[in-house]
Amino acid sequence: MLGCNLAKVDPGAGNLPKHPPLLLGAVPDSTVLWQAAPRPADSEIFYNFSSFTMKLNEAGSGGTLAPTDCRNRPDIRALEEGDLELAAQQKDFLENKQRDFRKPFKNKKESDWWTPKWFTP
Repeated sequence: MLGCNLAKVDPGAGNLPKHPPLLLGAVPDSTVLWQAAPRPADSEIFYNFSSFTMKLNEAGSGGTLAPTDCRNRPDIRALEEGDLELAAQQKDFLENKQRDFRKPFKNKKESDWWTPKWFTP
């Protein structure tokens, strides 16, 4: 029944429907409007994402990325490619660079050293 194993369903659970799922075509004159595509191979190691969901974070898969897109960050790219050591090194480098930039402004108000480009008060 649509991949549902009723033997594993806890009937005491409060959020479950009180009837078993209907089979396709069980309601007369009904039309299937949408049906989920089968999961891609090895989807269980990718959080059971569908192929659409897996492709959402692929860099450049829908046109050019904005220069500020986080997928351009070297630490994120290394993490996505499975290189955890390089990702940690890149992240440390980026965080230290941000800290070094802010050091001269430590005891100053943000409005003294930062002028927003958009959304000014």
